Amino acid sequence: MLCTNAKNILYKTLDSEVLKDVETDLKVIDIMDPNNSEAFDMYCYDVPVLHVDRPGQKKPVKFMHYFFEDKLLEEFTKK
Repeated sequence: MLCTNAKNILYKTLDSEVLKDVETDLKVIDIMDPNNSEAFDMYCYDVPVLHVDRPGQKKPVKFMHYFFEDKLLEEFTKK
């Protein structure tokens, strides 16, 4: 249920008028897929997880467990 809620919040946020000119590259990884065993080993108890990567950023910003539209918007609009 957490993943479904997080996905709904994420897609709602991405549809926001504020982000209409912001390019995003979204990749969804199913950690239950045997091909994604590394992600399973890393996040099996921490899903959902969202990594936000930007050019020049040393490491991704991570959102875990619960997503909030205002926090996502804040992160997605940073330069």
